[in-house]
Amino acid sequence: MATFVLFDQARIDLLSGVHNLASGGDTIKVATVSSATTPSQSQAAPHFGGSGTTDLSTNEVIGGSISAGGLTLANQTVSGDPNTLFNADDVVIAANGSNPSNVRHLVYYNDTDASKRCLGYVTYTVDQDLSSGSNTIDHTNGIFQVSGN
Repeated sequence: MATFVLFDQARIDLLSGVHNLASGGDTIKVATVSSATTPSQSQAAPHFGGSGTTDLSTNEVIGGSISAGGLTLANQTVSGDPNTLFNADDVVIAANGSNPSNVRHLVYYNDTDASKRCLGYVTYTVDQDLSSGSNTIDHTNGIFQVSGN
């Protein structure tokens, strides 16, 4: 199972009030990126097409049901449950033979923020082919949590 990695910079941004993850707050999107990009937790100022040090949109893969900029998370929630602090509905990607077949990373970013600052990412061990059947980005257990260390 792939694991969500929260960027170090996102921790600072969250504590600084850059992101409003609650329902009715900022629009958070998840974008599909190829293996030509390798995100890392400690990247400086990761962003997705806005202004920052590291632009993770460079190798975005799109097509079919996935348009440029990615898919919007619906029904975002912030809860007191430390296991599912930030959550949203699962993202269902409609079946389409033109969907990308080389998705290695899912990058979550704040589309409301002018700099398009990133929150985190999921990396798969092999490329994911989204071109056959319906695909779901599962948020059943929450997107991320924040621990004490």
